[in-house]
Amino acid sequence: MDSPMTSSGGISPEAIETVKLEARKEGIFAGLTSGLASGENLCQSSYELSGVLSGVLFTQAFRDTAMAKLRAEEARLRSQPKIGSEMQTENPSDPSV
Repeated sequence: MDSPMTSSGGISPEAIETVKLEARKEGIFAGLTSGLASGENLCQSSYELSGVLSGVLFTQAFRDTAMAKLRAEEARLRSQPKIGSEMQTENPSDPSV
């Protein structure tokens, strides 16, 4: 996937799915490490639950951050003039250009 943007200028569904998948993977890892870092027995349900909740919150944060980056990239690409339109505005018969 070369660009996360579609030809119509929106974020492609593939880019959104990639963001969600990566956020899930990172969230699972963060939840597991936070559960392990607590240093408590993982068989106790309250600590398992805290690791799961941490994973969910991390997943949401990672997803929101990645989506914000995609939207910023989309806005940046929309604000840049197209290369072809710059060339058309020049007058080839004008020697001062």
